[in-house]
Amino acid sequence: MFRDVEELDFVGPWEVFTASAALREQPGEAPDRAVLVAAGSQPIRCSKGLRIIPETTFDSHPPLDFVLVPGGLGIRREAENPQLLAWLAKVAEPADWVTSVCTGIDRRATVGQRCNGSGWEAAGNASRVATLPSSGGA
Repeated sequence: MFRDVEELDFVGPWEVFTASAALREQPGEAPDRAVLVAAGSQPIRCSKGLRIIPETTFDSHPPLDFVLVPGGLGIRREAENPQLLAWLAKVAEPADWVTSVCTGIDRRATVGQRCNGSGWEAAGNASRVATLPSSGGA
């Protein structure tokens, strides 16, 4: 998460993943869990004014099977943030899936993920939604 993240780019997927986790929960197994990760633990103001508090940080998150990079005006500012780019490169390798919404795909390209997709164009060559297996493969 980052300042000026687009709310719809993470709140919609958050609802889908948490609902799926609830439906897939099995007795005796740890349930799937969605977490909001940011560089620090301070509140973040989103592009439309919603304020969120990250659950965990780049240094303290649990293992991530699935990484979603949201878009928004803030991702353009973060394009050169070495801390964010290094973290994305680090978590992309072991993840089963790395995906993005809207302009979030630009950051995946920066850390070496292939960028495929179709449909809605945003910020030049970025696709509205793109889903790819990470280089770790799924």
